[in-house]
Amino acid sequence: MTSDIARDILVDGHLNSGQAVTVRVSAHAIQRYRERVRELPEDQIADELNRLFALCPIKPGSPTWTPGTQRPLMHLAVGGTVMIALDPDPLDQSRLLARTTLCTGAFSRRTSRSRRRRTR
Repeated sequence: MTSDIARDILVDGHLNSGQAVTVRVSAHAIQRYRERVRELPEDQIADELNRLFALCPIKPGSPTWTPGTQRPLMHLAVGGTVMIALDPDPLDQSRLLARTTLCTGAFSRRTSRSRRRRTR
């Protein structure tokens, strides 16, 4: 994998209603996007995320497949299998914060267990 992303980026998005909104995409969300969706060099990731947020509307709630009890207030759905979790940005309430990137069916149980063991 290429070098880890060490900084957040700002992108322009829009709500289902069409209202424009700025999103701060955390370094963690970027890193998870690169691991789980598409591995891109750091200089190309901002362009990729800008295109996604321009094309896909931000929807309320979270998909039914989202694991855990901590569900985001909003999400950006990329197709039916990728979700970028969004909540109000604690640093600036006028924008949203992309906290992480999740995928459904991206990893087998064996791969997930193996990854968890390596990170311990």
